[in-house]
Amino acid sequence: MDSTEGAQSAHSLEGTSAIMVELKVGFKAIDARFDALTMQVDRMHKHLDDHSSRLGDATQQILEIKDGATALAKRVERDC
Repeated sequence: MDSTEGAQSAHSLEGTSAIMVELKVGFKAIDARFDALTMQVDRMHKHLDDHSSRLGDATQQILEIKDGATALAKRVERDC
């Protein structure tokens, strides 16, 4: 290997090292963004679970009111 080939080889290794550093930084940024999005999705999921629970409670109350109204209507009908 002459000095030109050695210089090219060293330059190639430096370029490869720089690319590897850029890739590592890029992957760390992607990983951090993914973690942030995962946390956001988890918060949204919890929020939806809370609303779903409230909707279930409201539905149950509506059914109880309906049952009470039906029973009252039958009593009124029977008494009149």
